[in-house]
This record gives sequence, structure tokens and C-alpha cells, in this order.
Amino acid sequence: SNKFRFLILFACYLPKCLSPLGSQLRPEAPLDIPAFIGISKQDFSRAYPAFEEVALYVRQESREVIYHEDGHIPPRLLPELDATKRLSKFLMAMHAGLPWKPEPPQESIRALWGLQLPLLRAPATVISAKDDVRKVLLVVHQPDMGR
Repeated sequence: SNKFRFLILFACYLPKCLSPLGSQLRPEAPLDIPAFIGISKQDFSRAYPAFEEVALYVRQESREVIYHEDGHIPPRLLPELDATKRLSKFLMAMHAGLPWKPEPPQESIRALWGLQLPLLRAPATVISAKDDVRKVLLVVHQPDMGR
């Protein structure tokens, strides 16, 4: 009792990880709660990857993600749209307390399928070099990056 049963998020983003609020408000473990998340690529208040990042904090098995074209306002969910049908199915399952499983993603968001953000589970160990030791920066790149 007194717990959220599900989430519906539109135009939702988290503080950046290095911001003062980032360490306090970002999830420390994958969220395992049924979630319906709407993202707009037309939202000019933030870059849309900031909104996609929120979806990646929810376990793939628990999230349904849709894209809409309505910017930084809740989308117009017309009855004939696939997004409306998905939201309807989600709400009916939540209302009736039935098991729910997200549908395979739309083609436009297949890129998010199989992804989850890495989460900081323990503070990083600080290794300090002695002052008299030469410090070297090593940069390793992925050889075929961008192909």
C-alpha cells in the first residue's frame, strides 16, 4: 500500500548526472514499475535524448514508449492512432489489475529496445597518484565508430 502502481510520463526528463540534483534525483536501480512514456522529437525545450534517457531508467520489460509530434505538451491522442490504442490497453490492464506486457516497439523507437542506462551502484574508488609520478592521459577509441 501507499506505493505507485504505474507511471504515465510525457515530456519528462531528469537532472543531468553531474548537476547538484543529479546524484539525489536520478534512480539508483532500474525502475520495475509498469510505465507508459511519451517522447516528442518536436519538443524545443530540451533535446529529445534527454527524454529518451528517462525511458532507459525503466526496465525494458516494464516500459511502453511512444513518440508523438506535439512538442512540450501532452500529445493529442486521437482514437485511430496506434499510440492511443497502446495507452488504452495499458490503462485497462492497470485499472483491472491485470498483468501487462509492453507490445514490441514501434519502428521509430526500435533503437531504444535492448538498452538500459548504466547505473552507479557504488561510489567509484578514488585513486590518487603520488606527486612525483608522471601522469598520462590514455584515450581509447572504438576503431570502427560511426560505421
